[in-house]
Amino acid sequence: MRRANRVFADLIKLPVTALPGRPWITLLPAAWADPVGRLVAAPGGPPVEVRAGERVLVVTAIGTGEPGAAVLLFEDQTEKRRLQDQLLQSEKMSAIGQLIAGVAHDLNNPLASVVGFSDLLGEAADVPPRLAEPLAVIRQEAERASGIVRNLLSFARRQEGERQVQSIRPILESTILLLRNQLMAHKIELTFTAEPGLPEVEVHANQIKQVFVNIINNAAQAIRGAKRSGGSITVLAKCWLDGVAVSIEDDGPGMPESVAQHVFEPFFSTKAEGEGTGLGLSICQGIVKEHGGA
Repeated sequence: MRRANRVFADLIKLPVTALPGRPWITLLPAAWADPVGRLVAAPGGPPVEVRAGERVLVVTAIGTGEPGAAVLLFEDQTEKRRLQDQLLQSEKMSAIGQLIAGVAHDLNNPLASVVGFSDLLGEAADVPPRLAEPLAVIRQEAERASGIVRNLLSFARRQEGERQVQSIRPILESTILLLRNQLMAHKIELTFTAEPGLPEVEVHANQIKQVFVNIINNAAQAIRGAKRSGGSITVLAKCWLDGVAVSIEDDGPGMPESVAQHVFEPFFSTKAEGEGTGLGLSICQGIVKEHGGA
């Protein structure tokens, strides 16, 4: 290598003065050697992509007229790729939302008929007693399917309703009170702390409560999934920028990065069949975004 700029030196974590005179191949990560070597051998060819941790770099070789020599241009496209991925995800979610809304509306009427007729048969005097339990199961499963449809519609449509400027603390306190018995039954201790002077925020209380219920339930399920007795959940509300940040932390097993990357995708779930639809966190994210949060 004849010379390099300071940005490249910072990229490979060497002083810029240590680069001239050294073979270029010894300066690059091993994974870059083959693609960059092909570029140097044939300058002017299509650029190649290499990675440095989370960063995405596109490398272009420009010929100098000297055999075996080239000027290498490393362009950091990490932010561009991130924005492209966000745009693709947004378009995908929009298409999924439209599809879900249509399917859910089509399911509503037949499910209502199943629930209605099972109720009618269950109350009829001439229905044999041996059919009472099957009819109850039919109704129960139809109600469960209706709940899934309601979740689908909540995910697919824009959340509406009147918002009010209010304190987040009583919303959290009522949520915790609602879940306390359930948590105690599984020996899970919940600790709630609210910083003094929390500003009031404009929220739809029931929608925000739905977010907290879902995340705390997920935390409890993670603890129970660890196959141990008891655990703890910590809820903290604090001032953040011009609003409020709420953190919910559990001492369960956590999740690998491969799972964490998909938790907000609709229908993605690590729970056993029948324990979840994979829509909870997608709905929560939608509600929070509707409120201008993240």
